[in-house]
Amino acid sequence: MNALAAAAATDLDNTIDDLAGLDWIPGIDHILTGLRTTQDAITRGDLTPDTTQTLLAVLAGSAGVDLITAIGQLITHATNPHTNPALHTLTRAQRKETQHQGELALFDLTDPRIHQHASAASAAISHH
Repeated sequence: MNALAAAAATDLDNTIDDLAGLDWIPGIDHILTGLRTTQDAITRGDLTPDTTQTLLAVLAGSAGVDLITAIGQLITHATNPHTNPALHTLTRAQRKETQHQGELALFDLTDPRIHQHASAASAAISHH
């Protein structure tokens, strides 16, 4: 593993470790396990170029059908008082602002520029 790959692995490890303290939120433990499992498969060399290409597309390479988009959609689901009863105790102004910020998050996370580099990396693999 080269120095850049080792640093990236360490960054991902640190991020996963930091988020592990939030595994009391339903589903977070599964997401973190999935990230770690995928990271380990990459490091062991279990992925083929085709699998790597697909992984990049699934992670962030195709706005609307990737995990970045799914996270943005989950944010809007969590910030919408119509889909999240926990927000009903907030004032009307708080609910409105919470929902608005969630909608902005989805807008930003579905910006094509977010997906451009993962998509380009995926496409570069197909030229091998």
